Amino acid sequence: DNEFLAQFWDNFDGSEHHTNRIIDPVNEFFPSTIGRDDSRKISSYYQYSGSYTTPPCTKGVDWIVLSRSVSFSYKQLNEYKAALSFLPRTVVSLANNRPVQGLNGREVKVSLDISYTYDALNRYAPGPNEWASMNETKCGGQFQTPIDLPTVDTSVLEGSSNINNFLSIVGECFSFFGEVNAHTWNVADLKECSGGTLRLVHDGVEYVMM
Repeated sequence: DNEFLAQFWDNFDGSEHHTNRIIDPVNEFFPSTIGRDDSRKISSYYQYSGSYTTPPCTKGVDWIVLSRSVSFSYKQLNEYKAALSFLPRTVVSLANNRPVQGLNGREVKVSLDISYTYDALNRYAPGPNEWASMNETKCGGQFQTPIDLPTVDTSVLEGSSNINNFLSIVGECFSFFGEVNAHTWNVADLKECSGGTLRLVHDGVEYVMM
């Protein structure tokens, strides 16, 4: 079940109810991204001027639509559908949504929780061809990754092709911090390591792993 919704789900009975904690939908319900430092940022959202979705369809309502949906259990979904099924207008139409309306010249604003995109045609954030011009990046450097390996001239490594001959691990670690960072999945802060830390030795050069 969605824990935030669960505190209200069984209490739509026309009575006043009290909770044992502060009701905070922004931090407990809205979709968000969470960084390693526990900082929290609300998901991307769209904003436009609209109306009520049922008669009298009063206009002048400021709509904020989050780009990521909120999840809840099938049990909660079925309970919601069952509650709506008792409404006369829902019984007749077998639906509870209004058809999509015309834009009619309205401007839709978008707020993104991203600073760049992989989509070259995205007009809301810099695509790969624009990364070099972004502030505080090195994307315009000479030696960048990735490269198209099959098309480039290569040099042959001396000795056996067995990777174990020039790549090795020094130390053993038993604790780590796993995260999804701005770039990828990441295992960081290796702890409880013999020898103080974990080292990767490649072709005689030692690298300290985080």
